[in-house]
Amino acid sequence: MSKYSFITARPVISGIVYALIGLALIFAGGKLVGLGDTTYYLIAGIALLVTGILLALGKRLALWVYAALTIYTVIWALYEVGFNGWKLLPRFDVIVFLGAWLVTPWVRRGLRGKGEITEPGPLSSGNRSVVAVVALVIVAGTLYWGLHRSDPVVEETGVADRNAPDASPDGEDNSQWHSYGGTHAADRYVPFEQLNASNVKDLKVAWHYTTGDVLPQVAKDKGIFFAFEATPLHVDNVLYLCTPRGRVQALDAQTGKRLWENDPQADLSHNTFMNCRGVSLWQAPADSGYHAADGSQTCATRIISPVLDGRIMAVDAKTGERCTDFGHNGFIDMKEGMGVVQPGFYTPTSAPLVVKNLIIEGATVDDNRALDEPSGVVRAWDAVSGQLVWSWDAARKDPNEKLQPGDQFTRGTPNAWGTYTADVKNNLVYIPTGNATPDYWGKTRRPVDNQINSSVVALNLDTGKQVWAFQTTHHDVWDLDVPVGPSLVDLPSKTGTGTIPALVQTTKRGELFVLNRLTGKPVFPIEERKVPVSGEQSDWLSPTQPYSAGLASMGPPHLKATDVWGGTMFDQLWCRIDFAQHDYQGQFTAPSVKGALGMPANDGVTDWSGGTIDLKRHLFIAPATYVAFSNRLIPRAEAEKRGLVEPVTDYTDNAPRGLKDGIAAAYGQPYVEQITAWLNPAEVPCTPPPFGTLTAIDLETGKQVWSQKFGTTRDMGPAGIPYNLPMQTGMMSLGGGVATRSGLFIIGATIDQYLRVYESATGKLLYQARLPAGAQATPSVFMGKDGKEYIVIAVGGHGELRSRSGDEVYAFALPEVPQKS
Repeated sequence: MSKYSFITARPVISGIVYALIGLALIFAGGKLVGLGDTTYYLIAGIALLVTGILLALGKRLALWVYAALTIYTVIWALYEVGFNGWKLLPRFDVIVFLGAWLVTPWVRRGLRGKGEITEPGPLSSGNRSVVAVVALVIVAGTLYWGLHRSDPVVEETGVADRNAPDASPDGEDNSQWHSYGGTHAADRYVPFEQLNASNVKDLKVAWHYTTGDVLPQVAKDKGIFFAFEATPLHVDNVLYLCTPRGRVQALDAQTGKRLWENDPQADLSHNTFMNCRGVSLWQAPADSGYHAADGSQTCATRIISPVLDGRIMAVDAKTGERCTDFGHNGFIDMKEGMGVVQPGFYTPTSAPLVVKNLIIEGATVDDNRALDEPSGVVRAWDAVSGQLVWSWDAARKDPNEKLQPGDQFTRGTPNAWGTYTADVKNNLVYIPTGNATPDYWGKTRRPVDNQINSSVVALNLDTGKQVWAFQTTHHDVWDLDVPVGPSLVDLPSKTGTGTIPALVQTTKRGELFVLNRLTGKPVFPIEERKVPVSGEQSDWLSPTQPYSAGLASMGPPHLKATDVWGGTMFDQLWCRIDFAQHDYQGQFTAPSVKGALGMPANDGVTDWSGGTIDLKRHLFIAPATYVAFSNRLIPRAEAEKRGLVEPVTDYTDNAPRGLKDGIAAAYGQPYVEQITAWLNPAEVPCTPPPFGTLTAIDLETGKQVWSQKFGTTRDMGPAGIPYNLPMQTGMMSLGGGVATRSGLFIIGATIDQYLRVYESATGKLLYQARLPAGAQATPSVFMGKDGKEYIVIAVGGHGELRSRSGDEVYAFALPEVPQKS
């Protein structure tokens, strides 16, 4: 008789579980094989089914079958992805977990070898120790590798020693923060050295302020989103900002105490997304002899703010009272001259460009709803009277022709919704354009639309006349509009004498274009490269697209089946099947009835935040997001039958939104568009980490200097549920950063609720502070009257990114002003 006096039960339940997993893998793996992809999941399913049957029968052979599967998995995984840890994770996690369960006593005691009538006993103490140590090493190693912050990948050195002049290239004083991007040149750079690499660790919260503008739960339930994206201005020790509903507030810069608020009482009953990125400043020149209508100095300094129902408001910077001699009782109605504008259809969300006594602004058009939508015209108004000075309507024979009574601006032209940039010295304004709507079908576009879609256009500041234009994407059907004006910089000439007046234009593609800002000619060569042409629009698409040669790109790599990701083997398999069922031939795979993957996608690699230029080091630094989208065209009759859109025929003044999330109604076109993030059923991206990076590029050599994973999973998780585990995957972000003369780069932006400070030259993380909500905004940095260098950032989250919402502004500074040595 065996020394064991008992006979244990066979692991029948475990066997059933393994067999069911095997059957699921056989079904899904067989489908994947039928789509022309790997046989691994089918073979793994067969092995797991056999393992399950043997377990239920109490056969020790189950362990050998599973051991063979484990060896096969290791070989297959290394063959597919090498030693890439994040890509190995979903290939190993389930296999390791199931293998660990097999060697526990609860399973082993019920297994017998051939001819045995009793169980051979649990693992010996020595073997148990080995298994425990191996399991511990696997778990601890996985956690360390996932949670450990890796050093940035540094590819070029010596940049830290560069000492270029750091005056703003547009001639403005960049020691103030008087414009959305710091100055009209939008470099997001300050010439301060108080905060530096040695003392930034001592930053503390100086104050925080609550705006009171929060989204009620009832609005969230109706699918309405908030985004607190404002960058505060700093003028004479006062901060000025706008809340998501467009309320303008003034705060004491040292204490955060509210000085005044002006609520424009916007009609937002039809707006589904509410955000205001910033306000602008106008100051009467000292020699202008300005006086208000009543003879006073009221409104000699004005805050100019976008209003989300299609207006622009001017208020006195000292009191917050409306400037009643401006426009119509303090407002410009941007809808004048636009024809039919449905409520909620035309929304200025970005800070107007205010320069040379002009207010220059466009607006977001609720595109993808109809072919006939309000014009994308860009206009300039007098900053004192509010009277129209010039307009740029690219579709008119004379784009600057004044409207006659009864006329209207050309409908459906590309809009320019982001913030604009100006070279004041050279009298130029730079306009980032989008697409003629709808975005994903191009056959109905006019020749002029194709000329200025997705472009940066230089206009004369005084007249609005076009000086030059450069198109970043031809025949754009991917919604790759240019979301923000460029950043300006003077670069050393290639000949070694003089400088080149340059601009750096970011794009949703992640491709950067460095152009001579006076002529639009490339500073780094630009070449046209062949791209895929397929789908229902193949006869219309451009066979080539522009790429910068000799300049590092932030664009995503080409996706392969082996790149497809998931948190586990199961969701990775789901994503891999879905990948095989989509059209994907690389970047510029056009939306199709089959469904195409967009990578980069409509949310962009870089979006409205643009980039930052460290003027002293000639470094360009920007965050990037890498998540694919699925773009599908649905025949209109089918979409109506499925209840995705209403059957509207006269859509000129009645173009409803799609009836389901991700549906663009696109009335006037043969297809309805479905645009959704490419996530698995657990709402985990099907693309592999990193999901977000921070990258620095040398603007003199064109080389990437360093790249760093940016953000963690701490405040996100499967099904959108945070699980407080900060895996170093990099994360989605919206918001820009600020560079300082002392070599710091300061940024919030990620959805994991941190303010971070990096070393500009190396990408080394120097400081991070936990925030109560997402900081999807660009900070402003200024020197207070108390002698402290302040960092101020809006902390309110972003509804569409699902970062935690809030209504706060946080200011950081050193506890004491450092003593000069």
